[in-house]
Amino acid sequence: MRTALIALLGTLAGTSVAAADTPTFYKDVLPRDFAAARRLTHTRVPKIAKQFNVDFYSSTVPSATRARDSSLTRYTAKVELAGRYRDVRAFIHQLEASPEFVVIDDVSLSTEDTDGGLLLLTLQLSTYYQAAAE
Repeated sequence: MRTALIALLGTLAGTSVAAADTPTFYKDVLPRDFAAARRLTHTRVPKIAKQFNVDFYSSTVPSATRARDSSLTRYTAKVELAGRYRDVRAFIHQLEASPEFVVIDDVSLSTEDTDGGLLLLTLQLSTYYQAAAE
């Protein structure tokens, strides 16, 4: 009984901390709007790729969809890159560890039509931003 009470109090404390941190997360971590989300995939991702000798080839036209029952909008874009295996691994690690909130939804790797052992990398990326008040 005492263990269950301690667990319950820990859960309640964790929930209140998470609720208190939500506005900070929205304000300081998520992109503030569509333009900021676009800069993440069209400027920041290529910059990280360059640091790891991964070539940024292209990015698809992004899309934004309002999340159901939420004030958040989901921003998605597909990017195509190429690099050597070790460089691609380091790039993905850095992208996941970066302070920007970006989710890698899908990864495709291919060696088709490449010279010198390069991998073609296609990433489906997403992030969220606070939708403007209607």
